[in-house]
Amino acid sequence: MKNSDEILEIVIRSEERLKTIFNRVNKIENHLAELNGKVAEHEKFKIQIKSYWIVISILTPLAISFILKMI
Repeated sequence: MKNSDEILEIVIRSEERLKTIFNRVNKIENHLAELNGKVAEHEKFKIQIKSYWIVISILTPLAISFILKMI
């Protein structure tokens, strides 16, 4: 009888540890999902800045040459 009680106690502790591990993994996954969202936003922002920079770098010389031709 004593042996079965010890085994039951070990199984219960193992299940509690397993629940704790799963909860920690779940928290980590949620945090990583949040970070991935932030990274995606930053990548989108970088692409927008690059596209604006390309447009500005092309239009500025055109505008300057147009103004100089008018003078």
